[in-house]
Formats: sequence, C-alpha cells, structure tokens
Amino acid sequence: MVEEYRELEREMCEKKLASNLPYVKKLFFGWFVPQRTKKQKAAFAPYIDSSPADKMAIIVMHKMMALLMTVQEDMSVRVVQAAVQIGVATEQEVRIHSFLEKTQMYQRKKIVAPTEESFRKDVEIRRKHVKSLIRRRKILEVQKLVKDEEIKPWGRDTRAKLGCRLVELLTETAYVQPPVNQLADSPPDIRPAFRHLFRISNDPGQKVVKRYGVIECDPLVLAELNLSEAIKSSSPRTVISHLPIHQDGSRNGLQHYAALGRDALEAAAVNLVAGEKSADVYSEIAARVHDIMVRDSNKDPATSPNALLAKLLIGQVDRKLVKQTVMTSVYGVTYVGAREQIKRRLEEKGQITDDGLLFNAACHAAKVTMSALGEIFEAARAIMGWLGDCAKIIVSENQPVHWTTPLRLPVVQPYFKTERHDKNFSSGVGFAA
Repeated sequence: MVEEYRELEREMCEKKLASNLPYVKKLFFGWFVPQRTKKQKAAFAPYIDSSPADKMAIIVMHKMMALLMTVQEDMSVRVVQAAVQIGVATEQEVRIHSFLEKTQMYQRKKIVAPTEESFRKDVEIRRKHVKSLIRRRKILEVQKLVKDEEIKPWGRDTRAKLGCRLVELLTETAYVQPPVNQLADSPPDIRPAFRHLFRISNDPGQKVVKRYGVIECDPLVLAELNLSEAIKSSSPRTVISHLPIHQDGSRNGLQHYAALGRDALEAAAVNLVAGEKSADVYSEIAARVHDIMVRDSNKDPATSPNALLAKLLIGQVDRKLVKQTVMTSVYGVTYVGAREQIKRRLEEKGQITDDGLLFNAACHAAKVTMSALGEIFEAARAIMGWLGDCAKIIVSENQPVHWTTPLRLPVVQPYFKTERHDKNFSSGVGFAA
C-alpha cells in the first residue's frame, strides 16, 4: 500500500499535478515519520513502534478518509468512532507485519537443516499468499491466516487509546496548502488538514447538554483523493466526484455586462466563453496600464507633466495594484474611490515615502487604470452609462428604480436623499420640514 502511494506521487509529478499541491502530495505517508523521532508516552510507545512509520500513516489516513467519505453533510467524523476503528486496523497491521517479518527471517537463512526444509517452503508459500491477498485487498482472508500469530490481543481500551493518540498526531502534524496559482495576491494559506472540534448534541430527549469531539477534514484533502482516483482510472474525464463544491463568483459584474452587450471579446476576457486557457482580466488590465506607463515615461517632462510619475510607477504596476479598482468598477467606483484604492496599494509597497508624491502618483495611476478599463470594456462602460441615464430619468419623477427579473422577482432600489425645507406659516414662525 505504501508503494502504491509512492507510485501515485511519481505519476502526479510526471503529469505536473503534484507541483501545485506541495503539502498534500506527501500527506499520506509523510505526516507521521517526523513523530517517530520523538519520545512517545510510555503507554503508546510499544504500539506505535511496532509497525513502520509509513505503514502506520497509511492506516490512519485510510481509515479516517474512509469514514469521512461516507459522511453526507458536514464532512466530519466522531473522534471515538475514528479512534476505535484506527486502533483495530493498527492491531491487524501489526499482526501482518510481524508475520511477514518472521517469514523474511527464514528467507535470509543461508543454511537450513533438512528437517526445516519443508517448514521453510511452507512459510514461503504462506508469505507469498499473504502478500497476494494484501495486493488484492482481501483483508478478511489475511486476518484468518495471521490470527494465530503469537501476539497478545490488545483489548478495546488499548485500541481506543492508541487510536486517539494517532488521531492527535494527525491533527498536530498534517497540513495542506491551496494551489500556488490561487495565491497571487496573498501570503501562503497553510492550514491543518484535520481539525479537532467539539459539537453539542441536540437530541431533544436529553435533559443534560452533552458535547462530543469530531474530526473535520479540509476539503482540499478530499479533493486530492478524488484526483488520485481519476488518475488511476482508465478514463479520468468520466470519473464523477460527489464532493460538495463551494462556488464563488469571479468578475461577475463584468460577465453580466459582457453578456448584456453580447460582446465576444469582453466575454473572452472574463471567461464567459471557452478559450484555450483561463483568462485573467486583472493581469490583462495591469499589462495595459504598464504599457501606457512605459509610453508616457518616454515623453518630454517639459511638455508632459505626467512623464516623471509614469517613470516612477513603471516598476510598481502589477495585478494587485489594479485588482480592487477593476473589481469595483462595475459598482460605479468613482475616480476618487479608485485613487484611494491605488494609494493604499502603493503605501503597502513602501517605495514612495513622500506624501505629496504618493498622492500625485495615485492620481495618475487611477486615471490610467480607468482609461485602460474603458479601452478593454468599451461596451460595458456604454451600458453602465445608459443604465445611469435611465436611473436619472426615473428618479426625476420621484420614483425608485425598480424592475422584475425573468424569475418574476421584483427588485426595488428606494434610495432617497434627505433634504431640509423651511416653511413659513401665518404666525411668522419658521418650521423645518
């Protein structure tokens, strides 16, 4: 089983799938090994040391993942349930390992007495049979063959305590990290692969509130398992995943405008239509802004006052600088708002320390970014302008903007501005209304 996962890792590296999951690809047999060098508690040491670290890691991960994959809702399993099953599986593996080790000792003997020859052949046959059954995952048959192994039964209490300790080691040492290409604008998000949480029993028949421990798995680990199943399949594209998928929008506003305008170029820029590779509108805008800065920097400062600002900004234009402005452009971000957004990004970079120069640089970068947006999303900007004109006409009649969606859902935007009016009555006293 360990070799199977090592082979899986090699396949993922060859297919360039493992490089994006550096903390997951070795999780199955890597998390437990460092713990073997630590001094374990006396109660657990003999059991933890009774089997190779990589095998122990596989047992714990397999049992944990098997339990989690059967859960339908919250992707968590009770600690007690996991501990007992892991303890039972560990005891069985120790028996198998002990049997294989003993049979291997007979193989290594160079001189065998005549009376032992038949016994040696019998041991070799049993060893090959056991290994064959393990490869074919015939666990029950393996258990029957090694049940007579001279190992004292551990007992339920020992299995449960050992299982708890192994689960504890798993939650302390196993970590995952999302794919690198999802972390362009933020520091690495390294997080635990498994978390120990407490839940409250909501059984209405109980008078006393009880808490119970659960182990919750990071969705990335389960996704990795599905990926491995697809890789091993003869037809990876037909493998169906039943994992719950949390979806979030990406550039939804620009996608809506591209769809409203039936603009193929704008649709391609926001992945509304299929392309050879995924488009990144933020990087595209950043590249356009950079080109404009380079062009402006070559102008004569005497006739073009922004030339020096452009030269200052060339090395600071990147995806992160323009992202927030592009993202909020569809919500009507103003020039002032864009300037403040870009000013904060420039402050984070720390390359411009003079406040006045920082303000002027942010002003110029905001203008160029808004201009680049208008160039790429010309139809979207025209639609935004038309909708704005419609809103002005509607509110001029003292009516809120409202419409009904294709699903017959009424939408109303009753934005009213509070004003102060002075009224003069016959008494001559003014009242504010």
